[in-house]
Amino acid sequence: MTDRIATFVCRTLARAMSVEPDAIVAQTALNDLPFWDSLAALEVLITIEAEYGVTLDPVALYTAGTPNGIAALIQSADLGTQHVDAV
Repeated sequence: MTDRIATFVCRTLARAMSVEPDAIVAQTALNDLPFWDSLAALEVLITIEAEYGVTLDPVALYTAGTPNGIAALIQSADLGTQHVDAV
């Protein structure tokens, strides 16, 4: 399930930053992406909430570091409406 979520996160990140979908893989460091900014993060957070029904704390998103990290945050939630804070 994490692979499917990671793929969703990669596609969401690519869409938010207007880059080709294959430009971002599950291990890509978010801080290495040139278009990773607060607007892209907000779009990703909103899309995750709409798709999975979870609300991630923005700090948790930034500290996740990679799409795999974000996928793990989503999966660790109960896939219901739940707020996931940074550790």
